[in-house]
Amino acid sequence: MDTAVNPAKRKAKPRSRDYSLAVLKYPQDAVNEFNRIWEQWPKSGWNFSTKSEGARRVNYNEALERFMDILAHTDIQIDAHTMTASDLADVAIHYAVRVIRQAHGNPPTCCCISNFFSCVENMKHPWKEELLNMAGFIK
Repeated sequence: MDTAVNPAKRKAKPRSRDYSLAVLKYPQDAVNEFNRIWEQWPKSGWNFSTKSEGARRVNYNEALERFMDILAHTDIQIDAHTMTASDLADVAIHYAVRVIRQAHGNPPTCCCISNFFSCVENMKHPWKEELLNMAGFIK
């Protein structure tokens, strides 16, 4: 009689949970471009609802995933090529530098880095607005 031991079954992952690390599943060159943004993004900024300073670099993993989702699904053409990680990083850094400069030493009025890369339908898309700003469509 063979008494093979059944391996323990893995517990089912709870719904709406994410246990992965984005930095481990994306190409290193794209992660490096995102890290360029992370380093230059304001650590804090003005929060209008609380009328005080609030954190602006909160969730690295979520922001990186949103950054990579944009690159995976965009069809935006920049200088005859589809937008690259470097292009998107330049857009985000342009935004960060602009809002820091406009703050004149006060907390900048900018969104958190995760919200900058929002792509939710019928919501604000700050990265698109900044891209149009850089291209001269919005002033």
